[in-house]
Amino acid sequence: MPMKSAVRVIGIVAMFALLSVSCRKSPQAREARFLDAGKSHLQDKQYGRAILDFKNAAQAMPKDAEPYYQLGLAYLASGDIKTAYAAFHKATDLNPKHTAAQVKLTEIMAALGDKSAVQEAAKRASEVIANGADAEAFDALALAQYRLGNREDAEKVLDQALDKFPTSLSSSVELAKVRLARNDLKGAEQALQQAVSNDPKSAHPHVALGALYVAERQLPQAEQQFRAALNIDPKSGQSLLNLGAIEIHDGHLDDADRIFRKLSALPDKQYKPAHAIFLFRTGKRDAAIAEFEKLAATDPSDRQAEARLVAAYMSANRPADAERVLSAGLKKNPKDVDALLLRSRVYLATGKPDAAKADLTTAVGYRNESPEAHYLLARVYGIKGNLAEEQQEFGEALRLNAAYVPARLALAQSLLRSNQAQSAVNLLNDCPKQQQHLPAIVTERAWALLASGETAEARVAIDPVLAAGRSLEALLVDATIRFVSKDYSGARNSAEEVLKAKPDELRALSLLYRTYAVGKQIPAGVQAVRSWAAKSPKSAPVQHLLGEVLLSTNDRAAAHDAFAAAIAADPNFRPSLLMLAQLDIQDGKADKARPVLQRLAAGGDSSAELILGDLEFRNGNMDAAIAGYRKVLDKDPNNIAALNNLAFLLIDHSHDVDAGLKLAQRAQQLAPENNSTNDTLGWAYFKKGDYTNALTYLARGADKNPTPVEKYHLAIAYIKTGNSTKGQQLLQAALKADPTLSDNDRVSTDLR
Repeated sequence: MPMKSAVRVIGIVAMFALLSVSCRKSPQAREARFLDAGKSHLQDKQYGRAILDFKNAAQAMPKDAEPYYQLGLAYLASGDIKTAYAAFHKATDLNPKHTAAQVKLTEIMAALGDKSAVQEAAKRASEVIANGADAEAFDALALAQYRLGNREDAEKVLDQALDKFPTSLSSSVELAKVRLARNDLKGAEQALQQAVSNDPKSAHPHVALGALYVAERQLPQAEQQFRAALNIDPKSGQSLLNLGAIEIHDGHLDDADRIFRKLSALPDKQYKPAHAIFLFRTGKRDAAIAEFEKLAATDPSDRQAEARLVAAYMSANRPADAERVLSAGLKKNPKDVDALLLRSRVYLATGKPDAAKADLTTAVGYRNESPEAHYLLARVYGIKGNLAEEQQEFGEALRLNAAYVPARLALAQSLLRSNQAQSAVNLLNDCPKQQQHLPAIVTERAWALLASGETAEARVAIDPVLAAGRSLEALLVDATIRFVSKDYSGARNSAEEVLKAKPDELRALSLLYRTYAVGKQIPAGVQAVRSWAAKSPKSAPVQHLLGEVLLSTNDRAAAHDAFAAAIAADPNFRPSLLMLAQLDIQDGKADKARPVLQRLAAGGDSSAELILGDLEFRNGNMDAAIAGYRKVLDKDPNNIAALNNLAFLLIDHSHDVDAGLKLAQRAQQLAPENNSTNDTLGWAYFKKGDYTNALTYLARGADKNPTPVEKYHLAIAYIKTGNSTKGQQLLQAALKADPTLSDNDRVSTDLR
């Protein structure tokens, strides 16, 4: 059994290597080896590898607390606080006197727990302090007291810590935070000035005081502290980093360049890319990329250096180079999960979801516990329109790491797209406590509340975010709330505020038009869209929106020009290509539209395939139309129009009523309020001779603004069920509207 497990996890060759070592070394030696490897990987920020090492150490010595403590540190560094908490808890269960594990456990409980957990944290911290501990235990106790509302007690604990450990910078910083929380800036400043006095030979207190001045926007004082730190330690990385940022703020780019060069020359690995990043952010991309390339070549095993190089290539619109770098590494090591994940991101960004899926499937095979792999796989499914699989993979990413914010936000958005607004609200309500006030979480929750009809709750949620900084997303929420509340002037103002900052923000522009349309000010709305579209001539989505607005006013010529402008901005912009093709078809230019549609269909576009199917129907090529609709459903099984149209053709052309009935039932379930789906399902029952069910659905199909065909079907259903008077009345109305009607000449094409 152990051998089979090893084969599954690490393969046959590695299995024998592991077994041979195991035979030679004691459990304690194996534990020590894995602990050393894990600590090395943790220092290099290779968290996945560190976690695996520490798990192996725990397996070698399952009753030793140390591997679980180290495992907790690795999970904490990776952002998985929930699993870190469990690891620290296990360590303290095994050894209640493991002070470091107790302190870390206490810190998490104090920071994130409910009232009872915080009280338990205070109790544990007090016990650790009573048994003798370093300043960290005092800091944890102070945090617990602060969370319990005992701010004066928290300050007293920190004063005690500094009496016992006067050079504890962490205690000084926490004391400054407590004083800042009660708006005592002078007291916070004094706490850090005292830290400087208590440890005059250390640069760190100066850095902390400088950071306080930066937060308070007192840059000259901050600069003074960072320079004082550098006088003590010329290799103080944090001082150089902050000083460089201040020089950039002051516009002294030459001075900043010299500082970042010095920072990059430090032996500390984390600062190596500082100068390259500075170059990139100041517009010197070629020089920056050259430095990123050199850093990646210097240490091919440095995953962060590789990731930065790939990101730089992508930002510079050089995806082929990004792919080349990653593929070269994977050729040497096909099992490099980090490289597989990174290459899948490149594939997703360049419109290659199948290639991304192949990499991600391989990555999951090697590292199924990777939240990032499942998150990216969900994005692949989203691109392909597989909603259930998308939500399942986002959910798996969150199961593996509840603190993974991108997965939580993406899943909430997916739930909203599938009309599961309350589920989205619940998902966002359940996020870890430390994330509940993040602007992105709060804003997404406001969208979900809006979709749930909880407008007042959405307003309560978004107002603090607006007060903090009026982000564009928060302004969009505000505009939508105002629109729903019929404050059209306020909605317009918020939408325009967004557009002033980002003229190509499509949602704001669409909402702006709706504020005019709802008040029947169509010309003013069109002019507003024209005006903003003129500011974004290279934005295909904006030009397309202008085209849609113009088309809605029957200005076909101007709409045609707008769609053409969108294609000029982006020759592959699918929505405008489709709209121009449809306009050409309506103008009797099907031959011009067909090659465009065929090219789009060959690229996997189900909408183009659907239009081609409709063309075949209109030309009387029913078998070709059926084949076309089947192709649509192969790519998009829930395409309502294809389901409905194929159902009708199977019923009336192929006389396969049973197959048509099944498709019609699916279409009606997906669009239960749609006239056409109800009419097709009713017609299927009619052909089956089930006139009672037929009448039910045909009546729904003719409920609102029925077409002559829908009236015609309902009429003969009434006649078949014995209501000849009503049937004849409807029949005459249908034939008057369309004298050419028969029950075999129609297919529903109004669902696109």
